[in-house]
Amino acid sequence: MSQASGSAYVEVGKMKIAAAVYGPRAYTRKETFSEQALVQCELKCCTFADIERTPFIREEWEKEMSVLIQEALLPAIRLECYPKSEIDIYISVLESDGQQSMLAAAVNTASLALADAGIQMTDLVTAASALLMEHDEECPGVWMDCTRQEEQAKNGMKRGHLMLAMMPSFNEVTHCVMEGRCDVVTLKRAMDQCLEMVMRLHPIMTQVLLDHCQQQQQQQKSQTKRKRT
Repeated sequence: MSQASGSAYVEVGKMKIAAAVYGPRAYTRKETFSEQALVQCELKCCTFADIERTPFIREEWEKEMSVLIQEALLPAIRLECYPKSEIDIYISVLESDGQQSMLAAAVNTASLALADAGIQMTDLVTAASALLMEHDEECPGVWMDCTRQEEQAKNGMKRGHLMLAMMPSFNEVTHCVMEGRCDVVTLKRAMDQCLEMVMRLHPIMTQVLLDHCQQQQQQQKSQTKRKRT
């Protein structure tokens, strides 16, 4: 991804996701003047990412995920700073470990890639996912960031799925997606656990960005010294 303006790579268990950001750049198509930047997001699962080989053509669920990721990131991007420009986000799922937690991981990866590209943002968008289960003595009502094996193990007890994305510095939710049916108590517990997970992930993502910036500064200093000598 050397040609990209910014990129990020995230591993969550067995799941591996890479994101590349291109822009801001002038419109590649004939568009009318816009005071805000146009953001386009595309998620694609590699053919070798899952147990079953996926086709090269984008499937419908990939298009739906792309829209959800774009909606989760837009509130954090300062679009007014880039008039008559476009920002393209490409997300590649290199290895999948269940679709339920893929959405949250893709949001986090794209958010880091935007920050690495130098796109002005009000905050890093951080996301977490939860699997809503039928509560009993052996199975708790909420499972966080489930793997494919965990999803299949309790397949008959699944009641829904929740993804929460927010800007923790402002305590503002950017997007929330819930599928399925569950009782109010389980849903509230899932929301609280997702909020707790987001608050734990945000400082880690921020520290990773700071460390990356420091490494780049050191590399630039070493390169300038070599040129002088």
